[in-house]
Amino acid sequence: AKTTIWNGAYPPSWNKVNIKEAVLFGTINTIDVSCRVYIGLVLVNLASNYIPSLSLLLQQQQGQQLPTFAITLTVWIALAASSIKNVLFLQLVSGETLGRVELYDRLLDFCIFLLTCIQIINILGLEQGDLEFMQASLDVGKILTLAISLASRTLAENIIGGITLKLYEGFDEGDTVWLEDRKMKGKVLSIGLTETEILGSDNLEIKIPNSQIGVQGISNLSRVNQSRVKQTLRFHFSDTKKLPKVLDAITGEIEKSCPKVIADGSKPLVAFLESYESDHVKATVTCHFDDVSPQSSEYRVCRQEVIFAISRALDANEVELALPVA
Repeated sequence: AKTTIWNGAYPPSWNKVNIKEAVLFGTINTIDVSCRVYIGLVLVNLASNYIPSLSLLLQQQQGQQLPTFAITLTVWIALAASSIKNVLFLQLVSGETLGRVELYDRLLDFCIFLLTCIQIINILGLEQGDLEFMQASLDVGKILTLAISLASRTLAENIIGGITLKLYEGFDEGDTVWLEDRKMKGKVLSIGLTETEILGSDNLEIKIPNSQIGVQGISNLSRVNQSRVKQTLRFHFSDTKKLPKVLDAITGEIEKSCPKVIADGSKPLVAFLESYESDHVKATVTCHFDDVSPQSSEYRVCRQEVIFAISRALDANEVELALPVA
């Protein structure tokens, strides 16, 4: 489930729910969180009347209360803005995968969060003198800057890689991809800020830093809507004179038996002799299918039907394939 700064998690399958459900969820979530904030502030006010140290920490004098209503209203406005943004993004993706919209969503949530914090600081009336502890923390941070610089560089590269993957939209969660550098095929489980998790064909989950994925050759097999079947055949030398008729019969049988085979000439549907080998004549059969992904179960059915079509053409011409000689 995709998370946000404010509400922790969207409803299950957030990008598949309808607009009414999204509005209802956002309204209930906004009221729920605002009530919790208000109750929490009231409890802090009550506690500050009896705990002097708490009153001093809040920079309040005895008897003075936190601006409960103003803070709650600020939080409510921020939550309402976030909910409206979610609904608009839901309309934009129209039930499809979020892709780069998820990145924009997180950036806007961060901006709303930042603006809300600034407004609350203004409401509390905190000035520079009240935040001197932050300056002390920054001074300590300077000492650690050199030590963490290398780690930060790697982290930054991974984060930039993650942002690039979201903007590029080369693949989404659930897609099957081929990583050329790793010679690996797998299903994308998640695309995080710093790493991408892929489930390999051996059912092993592999986490790859985004900075490495960004420079690899990636093919999204799930977005391929055409596929190819190629078969290599071995014929006896004694059947050479029959082969022109046999090859024509093979292509004809494939076209007749496979409804989705591309036979309009835009893709090759051919069966041809390729070479003379030491113990056989080598031939190749190639055909393409439209609207059949190579990762789908339908592709395996089409490939099987091609094999059956070749077998029927051979039987009709009384030709047998040559077996390899040991």
